[in-house]
Amino acid sequence: MINIFDEGRDALKEYSEKHKKDKSREMYVYHTNNKELKIEERNWIGVRKYG
Repeated sequence: MINIFDEGRDALKEYSEKHKKDKSREMYVYHTNNKELKIEERNWIGVRKYG
């Protein structure tokens, strides 16, 4: 845990600031109303181009 916030927008703001400093670091913003921490890892398939 990095920090606790009363407002979700404050958590996302700090996430954005930390992510800009080190984009290789994985971080998650998670609401404490959730009883369990469930994070599903997905494989990156890249950006699709249509048209």
